[in-house]
Amino acid sequence: MTETRRLYYEDVYKKEFTATVVECREQKKGYAVILDESAFYPEGGGQPSDVGTLGDAKVTEVHEKDGELLHYTDKALEVGAKVEGKIDWVRRFDLMQQHSGEHMVSGIIHEKYGYDNVGFHMGSDVITVDLNGMLDDSQLAEIEREVNERVWEDREVVITYPDAEELKTIDYRSKKELTGQVRIVTFPGVDVCACCGTHVTHTGEIGMVKLLSVVKFHDGIRMEMICGKRVLDYLNMVNEQNHQISMKLSAKMDRTADAVQRLQDENFRMKGQVARMEEEMFRAEAKKWEGAGSVLIFKEGLEADSVRKLADAVMNTCEGCCAVFSRNEDGSYKYAMGEIDGDLRQYTKEMNAALKKVIERAKANQVPADVIKRAIDKAKGGTNENYAPATYEGFGSGGAATIIIDCLTDNANRTIADLRACFNKSHAKLGVSGCVSFNYEHVGLISIAYEDEEAMMDALIMAEVDLKDIEVEDGQMTITVEPTDLNKAQDAIAELIPDVNFDIMEDTMLPNEYVELEGEDLKLFQRLVTLLDDVDDVQQVYHNVRNINDPVE
Repeated sequence: MTETRRLYYEDVYKKEFTATVVECREQKKGYAVILDESAFYPEGGGQPSDVGTLGDAKVTEVHEKDGELLHYTDKALEVGAKVEGKIDWVRRFDLMQQHSGEHMVSGIIHEKYGYDNVGFHMGSDVITVDLNGMLDDSQLAEIEREVNERVWEDREVVITYPDAEELKTIDYRSKKELTGQVRIVTFPGVDVCACCGTHVTHTGEIGMVKLLSVVKFHDGIRMEMICGKRVLDYLNMVNEQNHQISMKLSAKMDRTADAVQRLQDENFRMKGQVARMEEEMFRAEAKKWEGAGSVLIFKEGLEADSVRKLADAVMNTCEGCCAVFSRNEDGSYKYAMGEIDGDLRQYTKEMNAALKKVIERAKANQVPADVIKRAIDKAKGGTNENYAPATYEGFGSGGAATIIIDCLTDNANRTIADLRACFNKSHAKLGVSGCVSFNYEHVGLISIAYEDEEAMMDALIMAEVDLKDIEVEDGQMTITVEPTDLNKAQDAIAELIPDVNFDIMEDTMLPNEYVELEGEDLKLFQRLVTLLDDVDDVQQVYHNVRNINDPVE
């Protein structure tokens, strides 16, 4: 094992350093470099790792494994060479502000209410903190006020390394039993906690703390918060949004809430009026088709419930089959079909033509045949079944892994119970809507064996496809488009390459950041994905674990 001198503990503000390359190990993706000393903080204590450069090599991640500090780089570095290390300081200081602010919030909550921080995640936008107790809005407002008052006292943060005997006399927070050398971080009068992360040296450097939201989570709450420059960016964003709202509503910025309420009241009244007018229109439409036999109706601008109501009304008068279609903004259609004591099989041929393209896409993505059949059966529906889409979000064991599950269900209570069982068996946490999806991008993803980037770009532009990106690597082209343009892209590619084989053709969610799990965390997350695959209502699963298929001993 190669020991590395940890410069980030000696001087947390050290941005640049010179070190000697001790080892350089080739990995699946890049290289793992060990230095004789380093200012790069490794992922740990709930804090993401530093990034930056070593010479002309990019440092993308830093991890500690078996006591060794591994710097993952995009280039090999010569063993024995001297290299200049540079930390992405803006990112590091931001993380120091967030981590320090979290300590002060958790410390005050623990002191005032006795609740423990049972888990937290430091994301690129917000920090999530899980507490094993309940807090109301007035309590949170008081906590925020007190935390900021303590921040502005600008007291020195004290870091100590007590021996075993001294440690017994210290009342400190910790989520687990600790052995060996323990690092104690003290925010005077606020918090004493065992922590290996990097922090500011004076509380004033945190700047400001803002508690954004809170939701019930298990037996306690999940709280979102930000600190430092993130607060300034957030307040500027909120101020700009309020400014835009005030202009659109012709209201003063301190009266926008009242203006919105008046608009909501008017909208509710108008919806009731529209519903009554719709009912009258449907009765008139049904009378028009009285005794006409089978009827095909296209109506623009109808909601799904209105499509069904119109089909029901006409079906009861036309003495045949009635099919009603209404186009969506993305060019697809919502529809309803029905016949009193009739058989609709003759009308399914046209539907099958459209369905064929969807099935081809599913097969391109190696979706099992039974899953395809299940989705088709659900899509058929029935007089006693009403399937609706539902999306759920959560965190894997340890909190770094995130997951999104798309479902199609006729019983939301059954679905959530099945999902919760999967999460419980995998030591994972089922979260609230929006807790994960903010860090994902909704795209249409295509992968084919093709190299002519210019020809592909011309073909997609001519087809008016909203193109996001094209990448070519080792003869494989990856294309990302707006999800609503996936069908257009598929047709344009098939016209350009008549015998094309789509390796991937899917509407998907791509994470903005990937993580790699190890050991028990990876094993549990693999279990979660496997269990979810066995839930009938689950249609698609998205996650941010790069090494999901790695073997685990």
